[in-house]
Amino acid sequence: KNIKGSQRGLSLSVSLFETNARTFQRLQDCSYSLGQWQQALVFAEQSRARTLGELLLGRKEKQLQFGFRTPLDLPQIVTIIQQQKLPVIYMAYTGVRLLVWVLLPTLDERSSVSINVFQVALNP
Repeated sequence: KNIKGSQRGLSLSVSLFETNARTFQRLQDCSYSLGQWQQALVFAEQSRARTLGELLLGRKEKQLQFGFRTPLDLPQIVTIIQQQKLPVIYMAYTGVRLLVWVLLPTLDERSSVSINVFQVALNP
């Protein structure tokens, strides 16, 4: 009985994970298609954060040696890039296209981060 119950729980977890992943893929694709690439980037971060959170929470909480704060919004992402002075690349597969954001720290203190977005349309 315990084995069947744990298999059912695992199946439900996998099903919810896949549903969440598809939802975030569609949100990213729709946002990008509407020209809202910054919002698509935030959805990519939320998807990444949710996946990380689910992986970590799947382990015993006592075993976690660190805390994490998720998800980040765009101003937080920009602040981290400014502080670390390192480029960041986000990639997200939306089911229709691959989106790539390249975030680069700049020397100009006013803008401080250059954000470039690229897409590769995928034909099924």
